[in-house]
Amino acid sequence: MSVSNIFIINLIGLSRLFNRFTNIAWLIVILMITFNIIFFLPFRGLPKGINLLKKVKTNYLVRMLMVLYLIFSITFYAIIVSLTVNKFFYFNTNVLITSFVILLTGTIISRESLNRIINIAILFLILIIPFYIIPFTHIEERDFSLLLPIYLKFEDLIYIIPLFMFPLEHLIHGIFCDQIDNGFSKKTLIMSCIIEGIYVLFIIIDAQTLIGANFYVDMFYPGIYRWLIYQGNKFIENNDIFLLIIILVTFIFKLTFYIYALRNLLFKKSKTIIYIIIFSFLFAIVSIFYIFNNFLNTISEVYLYVSLGILLIIYFYFIIIANKNRNITNKERINNEQIT
Repeated sequence: MSVSNIFIINLIGLSRLFNRFTNIAWLIVILMITFNIIFFLPFRGLPKGINLLKKVKTNYLVRMLMVLYLIFSITFYAIIVSLTVNKFFYFNTNVLITSFVILLTGTIISRESLNRIINIAILFLILIIPFYIIPFTHIEERDFSLLLPIYLKFEDLIYIIPLFMFPLEHLIHGIFCDQIDNGFSKKTLIMSCIIEGIYVLFIIIDAQTLIGANFYVDMFYPGIYRWLIYQGNKFIENNDIFLLIIILVTFIFKLTFYIYALRNLLFKKSKTIIYIIIFSFLFAIVSIFYIFNNFLNTISEVYLYVSLGILLIIYFYFIIIANKNRNITNKERINNEQIT
């Protein structure tokens, strides 16, 4: 759950944190982790064997909101990633060509079973772990004084509210990953948020102690620039092709899951024509996004707030389902005791 958000948090989350909080961005992440844990405490979890996808499909509002969220996320992220590839790696390649290739790859892979998609993604995660461990081999070259001084205006915390969409997005995985043996528990949700928070904290501290938070202010791609700055082992830390692979593969697996989820929400069957329709529709929207790419910062803001609103509705829907299931379980237990 946590790994699926790695690249998107680097692109959107880090710029928001550095722009507003500069050298205390790391402290804000710690506060966010704490808020996440408190926010998810009311969720009681869902038991083994519950079919969340079936329940979502029977609720028209939640189903349509989720479809809108997936369509918006797929197309918005596709254009963001394509613009990133164009800016840093393939300057003369049209952005729409990159979007076409990325969407096509994600659509093809989404025809596989969810278990296979997840297994391949986990294998890739194991392979990229060294990419993030390398900075620990030259800690002596870091300036940790750049994390200071600590100051905080509590009214500025309103600025981070949209970023809560990232931990809430883990609910989407809970709906489609019904193979989780023990159901979808509160512990699963909270742990995924903690892991994701630790990752973001690591990236921020790593980037900040390397050159300072002020360098990343007003920068839309701080997470990418950090890896393009030479420090330590050049072959690992400043190898453009390796970084490009990390970006594309990480995003494509996220995209694959989104398309898999979208297909399951809209169609009962998985025929080739259905995937062609989905691909064509998504690429058409990406093309529209590209026309308005000059307003990308504004679109990004709208996306964060709209997504947060949709995911909050889904979260409260989860709480309602959990409470109903708990009541039913209690009634069954009481009836069994009375029969006994």
